[in-house]
Amino acid sequence: MIKITTANTIDIPTINRLANEIWVPTYKEYLPLLQITLMLEELFSPAALQQQMSDGHIFKLVSFAGVEFGFASYSETSRKGIYKLHRLYLHPKSHNLGFGRKLLKAIEKEIIAKGGTSLELNVNRSNSANVFYFKMGYYVFSHLDIPYHHYVLNDLLMKKEL
Repeated sequence: MIKITTANTIDIPTINRLANEIWVPTYKEYLPLLQITLMLEELFSPAALQQQMSDGHIFKLVSFAGVEFGFASYSETSRKGIYKLHRLYLHPKSHNLGFGRKLLKAIEKEIIAKGGTSLELNVNRSNSANVFYFKMGYYVFSHLDIPYHHYVLNDLLMKKEL
């Protein structure tokens, strides 16, 4: 059975491990390895994860038979009722097994219970995950090129009304 739990600071090593296992196979086709390494350190080091949790990011873990296969995080924005999905990453060996669907649906349900009216996210234009988000009812409302050190993040901004 797929299990979704809310993570806390004790789970930081698990989230860090999962990020390191997931990112290279997920992004190596369209991001330079140096950029992946930089982003892993800046976004998923224990200190960075601790800061995100302190800033109000809610992390969720998805597991099956006691083994963690992925994680997500979201937070409320400064705009009333609008939440931001910051992360949703699944181990490649768990793709197409319903883990992502269940994880995203659980987050949407939590946001609705908190009075949220929509969920926004960024996804790299080259990331095949954008197909998943379309299937889950999200639509593109903008394109964004974000300078990031010596790189540029080429994102789709997607949204779903809840």
